[in-house]
Amino acid sequence: MIRLFRRPLFAAAVLGAVLTLACRGPNEAAATPVATPPSATAAPASPAVSTASPTPEVTATRLPASPAPATATPVPVTMPIPVPPDAAAMVMAILASEMGVPVAEFKLLSYALVDWPDASLGCPVPGTSYAQVITPGWKILVGRRAEVYEFHTDWHGRLFINCTALKVKAGDTVNVAEKAGLKGATEVALLRRDATTGLFNEIEQLSAAAEVALFTRALDQPVPLVPRKDCQAIFKVLFKTPGGAQEFEFICAEDFQMLRGVQNYWGGKQGRAPAEFGDLIGKYAGRVPFPGLPGQ
Repeated sequence: MIRLFRRPLFAAAVLGAVLTLACRGPNEAAATPVATPPSATAAPASPAVSTASPTPEVTATRLPASPAPATATPVPVTMPIPVPPDAAAMVMAILASEMGVPVAEFKLLSYALVDWPDASLGCPVPGTSYAQVITPGWKILVGRRAEVYEFHTDWHGRLFINCTALKVKAGDTVNVAEKAGLKGATEVALLRRDATTGLFNEIEQLSAAAEVALFTRALDQPVPLVPRKDCQAIFKVLFKTPGGAQEFEFICAEDFQMLRGVQNYWGGKQGRAPAEFGDLIGKYAGRVPFPGLPGQ
């Protein structure tokens, strides 16, 4: 006997479910429940992650010095050497004639082209006016033994000036003993020219300190300088000093006070010998017969 439920709604629901299951085919799968996506919720912000590489620590490092850049080596330029001017030979010939010595004793020391600032050629005479024009020319140095003579010329060598001589002005004096270093002399030789042969012959040689000192003291004073005369000397006096031989000429037929030498300090002039120097020469020369004055 079938018991009927007293609740009609519940019975109806159960009956409907049974009928529904009965109506499905045997192969029909049950419906898969679809998951309902959860409601969108803001996720907490993640901390920013830096993708940049860390900066390395900078450390100062001393680098080796770079070599200096190579520079081009200058190529020397060979300049043409000017040939000695004809004036050089003329200068030596004039000096030899003035001093009465062979021209072979002179030598050309140097020569150079120069643009002189005016027509005085670099050696103006006081009180003289000159054309103020650039004057091309030569500077020539000529030597004899230890002496040097400076000459200035124009380009062609037609005009030349003995600048060494111009340095000695009229009225000047020279202390021969100081200039020639005679205070250290150890010997004095006295020579006289032979009127027949023209050669100098020794007539006295002094080595005693007292006698040598007499000659030295006689020239240890200012000797006045005067224009040089072209005359033939009668006596020659040689001093032997630590610096070498010092040679002087004394007396000529035209001037019995003439005293001169080839040293540079004479400036192309001659001196007037002190009286005591002449007395000494006379004292020793008188011991030897006098051959007579040479011809002029």
